[in-house]
Amino acid sequence: MKKIFSLVTILFHISCFSQDIITLKNGDELKGKIIKVGTTEIEYRKDTASPVYAIKKSEVFMIKYENGSKEVVTTMERKKETIEDLETRYKHKKGAGIGLTVTGGVLLLGGASLFIPSLNMSVNSDGGWGLFYTGLTAMIASVPFLITGPIQLHKAAKLKRQWKQENGSLSFAPNGIRLNF
Repeated sequence: MKKIFSLVTILFHISCFSQDIITLKNGDELKGKIIKVGTTEIEYRKDTASPVYAIKKSEVFMIKYENGSKEVVTTMERKKETIEDLETRYKHKKGAGIGLTVTGGVLLLGGASLFIPSLNMSVNSDGGWGLFYTGLTAMIASVPFLITGPIQLHKAAKLKRQWKQENGSLSFAPNGIRLNF
């Protein structure tokens, strides 16, 4: 009776540990029991007595579960931005923002300096309409620059805040980047 009970117990343990198949992108197959499918890795056991193994999801093509269902593995890994990439983007956005804002300001002030005297000239005499239209055109042309400049400056500040939240404090020095943690 004890022998039959032992045999049934062993067979029960073997049948309880049915295997899942992990197919790798290089074509290899790993057999075991999937314990956890995380965001970046998959944990599994080769058998009931083995330790827990982990494999990167980026190396896995598909998982075939014991019940016959299949799951094609996709990874949603985001490319980490290097400090050099961040510095380039930050400087570009900040430089563009400053340049656009200054250009808009120059056009606005230049247009106003032509527009205001032309009003006096056009009211008091027939002349001055050329200056009026030139000044008005310059002032109208300044509007897109005055809108997009601060937007670029805001994007640069947002980029710096985002980096700070994800990776610690970040400050740009004139000769490079200083990281403060």
